[in-house]
Amino acid sequence: MTKAKKTPQFKYGIEITKPHSKEMYDHNDVVAEVLKLNIQSAWDNAFKLAEVDFISYLEEDQEGMLFTDSDWPNANQVMQDLSKGITVTGYGDGFTIQDVQDDFDRDLECMENWQLHETYAELFDDGLVPAVDAEMVGFTNNYNKDNTSYAKV
Repeated sequence: MTKAKKTPQFKYGIEITKPHSKEMYDHNDVVAEVLKLNIQSAWDNAFKLAEVDFISYLEEDQEGMLFTDSDWPNANQVMQDLSKGITVTGYGDGFTIQDVQDDFDRDLECMENWQLHETYAELFDDGLVPAVDAEMVGFTNNYNKDNTSYAKV
């Protein structure tokens, strides 16, 4: 008795294969750039808001102090949530905003596509990043058990 051949699966016009095809890798690399830009934009917006708040509470003798030189607890909740998602590390007293920003930038830049796919889904579910036109293909999402997508429907 011969085995029935599986019906090929397609997403965004790309055949999903194991191992990944060049077309899948190329698609995922393009999506990764969009995801990284969205995460960086969310960080930049949260940073600006926290910096304005920080400056508004400086006392006269602290005038001119840079937000980046201040302690990490001066970060707002969005910065803290994004940092936990990207660096997978909790920071506290003794770390400056600049310390965390440096780690955040490095870890975001070096993040592998499979990890970025899962992390973006978590950040999306938490309302920290927007939906995108297309998500990565060929990865199962271990975080998102109900298979909802961070891509626009």
